This record gives sequence, structure tokens and C-alpha cells, in this order.
Amino acid sequence: MSGSGRDVLRLVQRALGEAQARTADLDARLAEAQERLVRLDAARAQELQGLARWRVAQLEAPEGLVARLVDAERQAQALLERRAQEAAESERRLTAHGARAAELAAERTEAEAALEAAAASVDEAEAAINGFALLEAELAEMLEEIDSDNDELLDCA
Repeated sequence: MSGSGRDVLRLVQRALGEAQARTADLDARLAEAQERLVRLDAARAQELQGLARWRVAQLEAPEGLVARLVDAERQAQALLERRAQEAAESERRLTAHGARAAELAAERTEAEAALEAAAASVDEAEAAINGFALLEAELAEMLEEIDSDNDELLDCA
């Protein structure tokens, strides 16, 4: 049995050695990963510092991003104000045109009424002229009869 105990002990020691070797390998890989992580953190910190310096420079520089944003905001505000003024002017013009259209419609109604009255006057004048023409024809006939009667009287006398 002692042979078998030694074999078991050797197997356990071999397994323990392999486990220790794997642990040592894992420890080395872990240390390497930690070193890489430390380098990446340092690089990230440097990049963040660079970004912070750039942002501060943009804030401080008159031609920087903030200045451009302020200028863009001023331009947008000016455009909005101009649009509001133009809208108010357009509304004023529309109101004026509406009032002028109402005036013209009233004038048109008056002109149509005057035209109808003038047409009625023309019709009356035409009727009067036609009446005068009939009277004139009758008068001409009467004058002819009178002339004829006068001629007969003068011939008789």
C-alpha cells in the first residue's frame, strides 16, 4: 500500500505543480493585463487633459467655438427679428389692401348704380326722341295739309 500511497502522493504533487504553474502563468498574464490597463489609463488621462486644454482654449479664444456660437445666436436672433418685422409689414399691407379692396368694391357698386341710372336715362331719352320723331312726322303731315289747304285757298281766291 505504501507504493500506492507514494504514487498518489506523486500524482497529487504533480497536479499541484501543474496547478501552481497554471497559477503562475495566470498571475503573469494578469500582471501583464494590469500593466496594459495602467498604460491605457495613463494614455486616456493624457487624452482627457489634451481635450480639456483644447476646450479651455476654445472658451478663451475670441474666435473660438463659444464666440462662433454667440455670433450664430446673434445672427439667428436678428433673422427672427427681421422675420417678425417682415410678417408685421406683410400683415399691415394685407390690411391696407383689404381696406382698399373694400373701397374699390363700394366704388364699383356706386359706378354700377350710376351706369344703370345712365342707361335708364338713355332709354328715356331714346323714348322721348322717338316720341318727338312721331310728333315731328305728324307736324310735317299737318303742315303739308295746311300748305295744301292754303294752296287751294289761294287758287280759289
